[in-house]
Amino acid sequence: MNKKPKEKLFTAKEKSILTGLSAALGLRQLGLLLVLPFLSTWGVELEKATPALIGLAMGIFGLTQGLLLIPYGLWSDRVGRKTPFVTGMLIFTFGLVLASFSTSIYMLIIARALQGGGAVAAVIFSWIGDTIPAEKRNRAMSLPAIAVGISSTLAFIGGPVLITFITVEQMFLLCAIISAAAMAYIIFFISPGPKPEPVPFNVREYLTAMKSPGLLPLYLSGTIMNYILVAVFYILPQLISKHMTREDTWIFLVPAVIAGMAVMRPATKAADAGKTRTLLLGSYCLVVLAGLFFLADTVPAIFAASIAFFVSYMIQSTLVPATITNMVGAETRGTVTGAYNALTNVGSFLGGAATGLLWGISPPLAATAIIFVSLVGGVMLWAGFKETMTQTSIPRV
Repeated sequence: MNKKPKEKLFTAKEKSILTGLSAALGLRQLGLLLVLPFLSTWGVELEKATPALIGLAMGIFGLTQGLLLIPYGLWSDRVGRKTPFVTGMLIFTFGLVLASFSTSIYMLIIARALQGGGAVAAVIFSWIGDTIPAEKRNRAMSLPAIAVGISSTLAFIGGPVLITFITVEQMFLLCAIISAAAMAYIIFFISPGPKPEPVPFNVREYLTAMKSPGLLPLYLSGTIMNYILVAVFYILPQLISKHMTREDTWIFLVPAVIAGMAVMRPATKAADAGKTRTLLLGSYCLVVLAGLFFLADTVPAIFAASIAFFVSYMIQSTLVPATITNMVGAETRGTVTGAYNALTNVGSFLGGAATGLLWGISPPLAATAIIFVSLVGGVMLWAGFKETMTQTSIPRV
């Protein structure tokens, strides 16, 4: 008996759109993160560099990205998705090229601000929503998120490997070339899609959606973990350079990323079993340990800090967004996740700016700040989040 061929989920046209847009978002994430582990030590070589200005250069992309997420989305609602997307990617690519030619810290700060100016994530998700039928949309929306996760992992592993072969300047140029290629694909091979109906922006909707019980600690978790991400990538290379060379960064980061990836699936299974709160509290404990290991400032301690941080970061970055989407209804989900993404970008900015400032005063202060904000996040989570607040189980990785 002949079996009926399995119906394909997406048409060829839909696959082309999803592949192009997901790749563009993922490659943009790659461009932002690939050089992050080397900016604090490379920045020292630039004219007029100070620890505070280096930290500002590392984090300012989060500020411009957070500020422009909503305007880009509103603009795309009025003129269609393609023009804002191409504009954002052009600004991002120009920022990468400018960074590769930076000779002063001020030039790098401008370049990093421009990189954050390519805040096209909301445009991409809206574009997918315009072109993919409602019954396929949830599955379609997961693909760009997966692309971002893969790109982040490749950046954390690939950057430390690439730095043994090319310079930081060349790494910026490589990211610019990849970004330009992704943009060209969208321009020439992806149709603009239907022009959407303008939707008025209402600040009250954001504020109302954020008042749902239990959301505040999760918003804070996203902000804190992005603070810590940039802070760790300021501190870690500085400590490594005291004992080894920039090219040895892979010795610390590659095993740490692998360890983080290894815990993601068990973590989602445990979350399905009702242990989300326990896992998130445990991840904060790991960051406190990482901060203490940084203060010890020995090669074994730095290695242990790298492992502890990445395990914590992978748990948080997997569970927090999924938990937030499960806690709110479909009618407010876009608003809530938009606000969450904006706050995580604020965390990135604060992580760079505050860590650079504290490092300039006293390096142990920067590590102590990581411990302090982790304790604040843990206390807020313990007091304000209960397992019963989630509506559905967390999807497994």
